[in-house]
Amino acid sequence: ASPEDAVRDFVAATADEDILGMIDALDPAEVPAARQATERGRADAVEADLVSEGFSLDGLEGLDVAFADLDLVTESLDDGLAVVTFAGGSASWTFDPAAFPLGADLREALASELAVTTADAAFAELDDPLQLATVERDGRWYVSVSYTVAEYARQASGLELPAAPLTAVGADSPEAAADEFYSNLVSLDVAGVLSSAAPGEGDAVLRYAPLLIDAAGDDVAGWRSDGYS
Repeated sequence: ASPEDAVRDFVAATADEDILGMIDALDPAEVPAARQATERGRADAVEADLVSEGFSLDGLEGLDVAFADLDLVTESLDDGLAVVTFAGGSASWTFDPAAFPLGADLREALASELAVTTADAAFAELDDPLQLATVERDGRWYVSVSYTVAEYARQASGLELPAAPLTAVGADSPEAAADEFYSNLVSLDVAGVLSSAAPGEGDAVLRYAPLLIDAAGDDVAGWRSDGYS
């Protein structure tokens, strides 16, 4: 029901070592691609014998994650967009290689180096605060990977959030969309490239696009003056 609730759901799934649960706590526009990439990654890792068939995406064995005394602070950036900062509390994790479903060959190769490891971190003591961006969809709030990455980049650059997003420009067919994208790319039309982002999954790209367009402006002008064609 709120940005903080969304983050707490994501944290709960993380504490359960439930990768699919973490994905399902994401922005619904991001879930299909995240699930597909994760499931494909698992299949590839099993095939390469990096992990065994026991590697479960909904309850990972051998890794124990815990959170304590979380203090979350929410900052609203715009309608339907907010950043939640881990202002206090801590996280701890333990990795037990004996229980982790490593592939047989990998386990044998690393046998002399495998040992139980533990670590912990107090969020208030981190050099850079841990933050998760959240978005509102149909009255519900979700954690967003793409907005989180974009917001970290914006803050690191010391830039203001753009007043308005770039408008998405669609096409009549998949082929036309691809043609338009590559035409804009080779002509160094940064705005044209970014405006091809799909609404929903590409919302963060569109929202932060004005910053990217401004940042690329001098470079593009320089390339053109140097004779780029």
